[in-house]
Amino acid sequence: MATTEPLKSREQLERVRGVLKTTRDRCLFTLGVNSAFRGGDLLSLNVGQVHRLRAGDELVLKEQKTGKVRRVTMNQACVQVLQLLVLERVMAGAGTDDPLFVSAKRGNRLGICDLSRMWKHWCSQAGLEGSFASHTARKTFGYINRVERKVPLEVLQKAYGHASGATTLTYLCIQDAELAALYSGEF
Repeated sequence: MATTEPLKSREQLERVRGVLKTTRDRCLFTLGVNSAFRGGDLLSLNVGQVHRLRAGDELVLKEQKTGKVRRVTMNQACVQVLQLLVLERVMAGAGTDDPLFVSAKRGNRLGICDLSRMWKHWCSQAGLEGSFASHTARKTFGYINRVERKVPLEVLQKAYGHASGATTLTYLCIQDAELAALYSGEF
């Protein structure tokens, strides 16, 4: 079984963003790559949990996998797309206890298999090859922060809730690239 891959460049991010057709999809994408929440945790959100969020506010979720509480500060991109989705959901009759992310066809809460299928479709539509699924968003958050923004591994380890830096490095799919770069320098 192939390991789920992150998007590895801003260009790939923009290619995928360019194929997203609905506010729901743009919201899932934006929250996923900006928060590092697991897909299942994002899908557990209800309208009332996010309807009053502003940039700089924390979105607080109890992780389904670990039971730990995670706090993520929302940036402007997340808040903008959340506000649009909340407006759409409320106009469709959703109340505060209703799911934020629903199936357009079935009208019920999306599941993790739905989200994985969506990520595979988005990446395919964007012309990307690889193994993509719901975890792509979470991995993309770390990969872009580590490679492009030079965020220290220890900070990403804490953001992910990993017990060791080795786990985080393997998780980000960059260990081999960093080792190769280590040997490319001359003294």
